[in-house]
Amino acid sequence: MTGKDDGGRVIILIDELDRCHPDYALALLEAMKLVFDQPGYVFVLMVNADYLERIAEHRFDKMEDGERYLEKFVDMRLALPMTDAVLSAAVERLARNLPLAISFGEHEEFSVERAARLAGELAPKSGLSMRQLKRVLLRVEMALRCYKDQPIDCALLVWLAFRTVYESRAVRDLSFGTQSLPRAGLPPQMDFSVTVSGLNKKRDPSNKMKKFLEVEAPELKNLPDDRYSIPNSKHFEPWEKVGIYLAPNYIPRHQAMLDAVHQIEAK
Repeated sequence: MTGKDDGGRVIILIDELDRCHPDYALALLEAMKLVFDQPGYVFVLMVNADYLERIAEHRFDKMEDGERYLEKFVDMRLALPMTDAVLSAAVERLARNLPLAISFGEHEEFSVERAARLAGELAPKSGLSMRQLKRVLLRVEMALRCYKDQPIDCALLVWLAFRTVYESRAVRDLSFGTQSLPRAGLPPQMDFSVTVSGLNKKRDPSNKMKKFLEVEAPELKNLPDDRYSIPNSKHFEPWEKVGIYLAPNYIPRHQAMLDAVHQIEAK
């Protein structure tokens, strides 16, 4: 900066200039050109160029001969592609900082790392911008902080948060199923209904639940007893613990956490 180093450069990074007041944004661009147009100074602008062009056009009228206002200040313009892989990795890194206090279980499926991988998987499918994705994770973070004294399935919170946004946007060309988190498909109650097939027979729900636990969600079988809300000390089979005692409250309780956070969020 003193000129003693002939090979030195001063690189100035300016992010989100388009979010500033229009008058300030234009004034900064003009000052950048008039004051700092000196050897060794390099400005890097991370900006919505189309937005700034619209501001300039409103202020100075449309440029002639197809020229653009920013061409007076910018020598080189680059557009960095946002691929699904890049978006997924960025969201996963953000989600690794989720403040889970009490895990729902010791299985890796209940870890923050699993929740982060799930967020990275769902992000490209959601059609949301990076700013919108940050808000989804912020809602999960707020729920984790507000209910830090309770055991929480962090990955389930992430799945439910994405599902809520998905359903509110009514994106019909995307499928939001439970493939990415099979335990999110746990039915809220066992089906003991009667079927008519020659003779009246009660369905045996245990087989369906046993298969669900073996194939889809084995991590739900060996949770601490207090997670199941079992009313007494009687011995129960894993399918009974999950299907009869855990299922009615498992997903609704996590959804209630997100709903409570949504209610206090400033609109």
